[in-house]
Amino acid sequence: MKRYSLMVVVCSLVAGFVGGALSGKVFAVRPVAQALDTVVARAVKAQGFYVVDKNGALRASLHERALFLGDENGKFGVMLSTESGLVLSEQDKKLRVTLHKDGLTLYDENGKKRALLVKDFLGFYDENGKPRIAVFAGGGEGGKIGIALWDRNTNLYAWYGGSVINFSENGKSRTVIGKDGLYLFDENEKLRAVLGVAELEKTKTGEGITTAPSSLVLFDKEGKMIFKAPSE
Repeated sequence: MKRYSLMVVVCSLVAGFVGGALSGKVFAVRPVAQALDTVVARAVKAQGFYVVDKNGALRASLHERALFLGDENGKFGVMLSTESGLVLSEQDKKLRVTLHKDGLTLYDENGKKRALLVKDFLGFYDENGKPRIAVFAGGGEGGKIGIALWDRNTNLYAWYGGSVINFSENGKSRTVIGKDGLYLFDENEKLRAVLGVAELEKTKTGEGITTAPSSLVLFDKEGKMIFKAPSE
């Protein structure tokens, strides 16, 4: 009987020890779970985040209004911001691409602008950043639609729109091809020849006449008609 009582006491002690140990484990897990819930429920706040590679070089940084991505030397080549948009650059910080709300700009290896795309306009530039070709899509009231060409001295020498216009080096019209005919001008921008429709004035009566589309009319340097075919 005493032996049975002793076994009961020992079993009770062991059960109490094990139960206490297990209860400690169970109750120890609860604060951890609560802490995890707190971390998940709350946002992480910081003024910036930085990412480095295995060598400690800065490869990315995120700030309030911009994201920067860099190379293995820690030099940033990509920037995305709320103010400048998307900017791509070389290791020497020369711009190559900018993309923002107003348009797209492309640069060459020397940082010179070579192409620009904005609303209703596409332009191409030479190695000196001077305009050479522009395409106009007629934006805005009275906007033009056509293609403009410039020489290396930034002189406009051709326009392809409702009419085809060729300009001299000083920007004066020399040749115009339109829906009504071909018009040739001299260095002073005086009309010298018309193949097609021309507005003429009869010298005696002052009455205006319009030539037929098949007409050829020549003028002198003073603007006076010196030849017309057909004559009537």
